[in-house]
Amino acid sequence: MKHGMPRLSVKKDLVGYRLRDVVGRGAWEGDTRLHLIPHVNCRVADLRVRRIRRGRHQIVDFSLPYGDVLHDYLA
Repeated sequence: MKHGMPRLSVKKDLVGYRLRDVVGRGAWEGDTRLHLIPHVNCRVADLRVRRIRRGRHQIVDFSLPYGDVLHDYLA
């Protein structure tokens, strides 16, 4: 693989992203509900939720560039 070229990550890398060109369009705070959908690869919906205090909602526009590999688990 050539240095600096993007590569395909298939469940072996921890990848970090830094958002660019972030523009806030709106934000508010208030009462909220949490709806978690079960997924075979991510069992977050099985965790017990004790209490939901408040929610923050944000509407933003941003660019998501290529990620940086933080850790390669197969290396």
